[in-house]
Amino acid sequence: MRSLTVKMEKLFFWLLVINPFIDVLGGVWIYAEMRQIDQDNLFFSMITPSLILRMLVLLLFAAYVLLKRDRQIIAVILPMGIAWLFTVAGEFLFPVSEDFSFFLDAQYMAKFIYNIAVLLVYWRVFAASGLTREQLLEKLNRVCSFTLTLFSTIIILSNIFSTGFNTYADRWGYRGSRGFFYSGNDITAILLLLLPLAIAYYLQSPGGLRRRERLFRLYAPAATLACLLVIGTKTSFLALLLPLGAFYVYSFRQRRQTPGLPLVKRMNRLTLAFLLIFVLMILLSQGAAFFGLALSIGTLKDIMDDMGLGGMLLSGRGAKLAWAFEQYVAGGPYNWLFGIGRGTQLQIVEMDVFECWLFYGIVGAVVMLWLYLRTGLDFISRFRRRVDLTGLACFISLGMCAGYSIIAGHIIFSVTSGFYFSLIMLYAQLHYAANVQALQLLDWPKWLARLAPCSGRQA
Repeated sequence: MRSLTVKMEKLFFWLLVINPFIDVLGGVWIYAEMRQIDQDNLFFSMITPSLILRMLVLLLFAAYVLLKRDRQIIAVILPMGIAWLFTVAGEFLFPVSEDFSFFLDAQYMAKFIYNIAVLLVYWRVFAASGLTREQLLEKLNRVCSFTLTLFSTIIILSNIFSTGFNTYADRWGYRGSRGFFYSGNDITAILLLLLPLAIAYYLQSPGGLRRRERLFRLYAPAATLACLLVIGTKTSFLALLLPLGAFYVYSFRQRRQTPGLPLVKRMNRLTLAFLLIFVLMILLSQGAAFFGLALSIGTLKDIMDDMGLGGMLLSGRGAKLAWAFEQYVAGGPYNWLFGIGRGTQLQIVEMDVFECWLFYGIVGAVVMLWLYLRTGLDFISRFRRRVDLTGLACFISLGMCAGYSIIAGHIIFSVTSGFYFSLIMLYAQLHYAANVQALQLLDWPKWLARLAPCSGRQA
């Protein structure tokens, strides 16, 4: 049994490298098939190779937890499943709509639990790895930079050769370029999550590195900055400007405190590399990259003139939120506690926190969000006590993503960007831990203390 779990832990480490290829596979498959969401054949139109692979991974996560007899993880996930069953029961007993899809319900909850499982299972995998804190952080840094290198290169090449998906295709026309990634929200969320860590990784590069290694550390954030320009959304522009501004401020402050530290010089080099990549894109695309950027910026102004600032920020989600809220209020006490259900909705709101509340009720929102909230608040507490470069990167990354998921994002219900959100939350905890064994996400509740395999905290 022990040898089997060790093999699974090695596989989960390889998954960190394999995962971006799964994302690419899913996007290319959808693009090649040109599949559209078809409400009449929803079961088939929502199934992609990447989703199938991730559900298989979720089964492996479940097998790992059961083989380890990890009561802590089970105690976190089991209430989510029970709350969901009450939600599904309410869709039959107290329906708010004539429409109902059990598949949509099951798929949505499976995606959420997948992302929670990533956070909890990798916590155990890291603790059992035998690696030091520094070795683990180095592995994760390289995974982040490699992932950005792969994704950014695909977006850059697709923009140059005028292929792949447009970011938007609405009444304001076709604009922006997101490569072969079907969801613009997902790819933007991944880039904004990983970019600050890649910048910090480059800025902290030790001296004496080989040229190939220096180029690897520089290219990942520089190419990502260029991709955020061609994606051309308000979120992508913010994801570009906020990290650059924050790291420049930090670098100038550190230069006054430590004059020999080359942070400002490296930030200038990063900015120059980013601009050179974008200029090269303009030249190779015969100006398409520049005109695409100009169109995206001009359209944002048109949208704000048409819909106002609030409408532009919410991208039309306000109407979806209002409709779901009206159904929730009209549903009665049972629906207030357990929600109206995802299966009753033809369209999602794409505002994660509100979806947890409206779809799964007060009870569902509490059992689903408490771990994210607790982990985030614990990180903020540690960050306030020790602000350093990597801590700043984690703060920017998680802060932008959390804000995005509240206002107009789709993170914790996405197995694409949600994977990296959970991974970066764990990265942030690891950064502030004294060692791998001190990395803690959970304490045993008092009422479960007698079930704990050992007293106190479990490593």
